Amino acid sequence: MESTKRLSCTPVSPIRAAPSLLEDAQAGLLHPPRSLPPKYFYDEIGSRLFEEICQTPEYYPSRTEAGLLETYASHIITTCHPEHMVELGSGSSRKTRYLLDACAEHHTHCVYWPFDVAEEMLMSSAESLVADYPWLTVRGLVGDYNGGLAKLPLPEQGRRLIAFLGGTIGNFEADAAQQILQEIRAMMRTGDFLLLGADRVKDAGVLQAA
Repeated sequence: MESTKRLSCTPVSPIRAAPSLLEDAQAGLLHPPRSLPPKYFYDEIGSRLFEEICQTPEYYPSRTEAGLLETYASHIITTCHPEHMVELGSGSSRKTRYLLDACAEHHTHCVYWPFDVAEEMLMSSAESLVADYPWLTVRGLVGDYNGGLAKLPLPEQGRRLIAFLGGTIGNFEADAAQQILQEIRAMMRTGDFLLLGADRVKDAGVLQAA
């Protein structure tokens, strides 16, 4: 564990074995339609490339979600009053800043728990966050949420806001989407909230351009 008083990074053990890259490649590339799980895009270089993609005119999802968060972050925070904010697939935490800004505005000084497979990106963004928000504590979690959520080392006390943004739920097949939503529900307690970002049905040309 890499740790300071306001910043730590902890590996999360999976509760089930996740397929290896070889197994995913064999399953996804030998038969049409070809596919690979998006998690393989997000090493340090891939994560930074994705941030550049988010700035292109064609990539509407990130821009639209950021606009929604900018508009409604204050309402979300005053409704939820989170003591802990857990973000699944946090990436650069760029859009999360709207929520943290609202926390600062309303003096809701929660602990932020970013959970991501890309440790380099997680630590880089966490260091920026603790520098920009003097009140913030960041407890980074490194792992693959496809391996399960039961071993997240979250405290037992305190209201949680679980953020699952970026339309990531749309990357899952129906059965897998249902499974991760069930696992999120299992980690929530009375008084907790889920903030889910999901895309709507679009014209195929719009999706392909993005």
